[in-house]
Amino acid sequence: MAEDEHDAAVNSLLAGFGGWAIGDDYDLGLAIETANPDSLRQLVEAVGALPDSVWAWLAGSESAAPHPSDAYVAVSEITLAADYARVVLQHMPTGD
Repeated sequence: MAEDEHDAAVNSLLAGFGGWAIGDDYDLGLAIETANPDSLRQLVEAVGALPDSVWAWLAGSESAAPHPSDAYVAVSEITLAADYARVVLQHMPTGD
């Protein structure tokens, strides 16, 4: 994937889901647990659709940087939010 496509994926994620970039675990948990299930599904789907280049970037050298970029931190936090959202959705009653 070209760098422009990587940047576009990151920018799109931040624009659409930047509100989930919550650095405090307690606050993140509370936000996820009280969120609309449709919002959680959208978050999970968006993160699941990220290209491999974004995952490679998250696992790359910036992961060990003493001061990673704001974008790196935000995308990391959004992926964490999606992971927890996935678990919360799995345990939600289905209404059947």
